[in-house]
Amino acid sequence: MPIAQEIVREAHYSVGRPDTYDRNNVFYLTNVQFAYVAGVNGIMIRERMATNFFMGFFAAEALLMTETGNAVGAVQIAGTDAVTQIPFFITTCQYTLIGEELYAASAYLNREPMLLGNLKAQDYFKFLITSIVLLGAILATFEITGLTLLLPEK
Repeated sequence: MPIAQEIVREAHYSVGRPDTYDRNNVFYLTNVQFAYVAGVNGIMIRERMATNFFMGFFAAEALLMTETGNAVGAVQIAGTDAVTQIPFFITTCQYTLIGEELYAASAYLNREPMLLGNLKAQDYFKFLITSIVLLGAILATFEITGLTLLLPEK
């Protein structure tokens, strides 16, 4: 907790707003799933949140938290690569980052050349692999197997 509080304090100082730092705003609820949901939902209702960000992996708690946020009228932005939770985020949040969009968003927002280059290279390789798979499927359909001689057997 002291480390987390210090990180938030440093952030307030670095943007020139040390007066806005309150160490009581950085706290730990619990590591028990539904106790955490109950705590977060209580905070959302009491504080009347304006915006909620849900980023990362979520399980059964996703729908409970986003429904509460929806009920208090918060603008909600979610991002996850958990396929089972995407439908819940899409129906209860205004904006949803699906799968790899979650990781691409940080590169897009930072505009750091290394991250953007990495993202572009991944897209090129996905296109290349997809093309090879489609070409292989077409050739196999017509029983053209000459290209298999180029591949090692073991």
